[in-house]
Amino acid sequence: MTPKYKNQSLLQATQASLRGLFVLLSRERAAQKELALIVFSLVLVVISHAAALPVAMLVIALLMLVVECLNTAIERLCDKVEPKKSNAIKDIKDIAAVPSLILSIIYGMALAGFIYSLTLPSPLPF
Repeated sequence: MTPKYKNQSLLQATQASLRGLFVLLSRERAAQKELALIVFSLVLVVISHAAALPVAMLVIALLMLVVECLNTAIERLCDKVEPKKSNAIKDIKDIAAVPSLILSIIYGMALAGFIYSLTLPSPLPF
């Protein structure tokens, strides 16, 4: 027998995804911080007239939220599979957190580059 969620309509699948996003943003502090980074990056995109670096920062921030979704799903699945403390589960969770760390470093580097670019003279003399 095929599970109910397997043959959902596009509307049902979208509703399920939005529910998952709401659950993530309402319960996960890291996801809330990443949403703040998305808003911050979006503001930079607008005030910089869509300069390349702020657009890249927005993409990185969105990827950070995507990775957070996957990381949270992995953590919850691990907790369901093995509710007791386990070194193997701890290792899985730690490994699942690595992409978030890497993207955070990349975002920080992009932000530093953006701040540095503000100190440079304008390439056009007028």
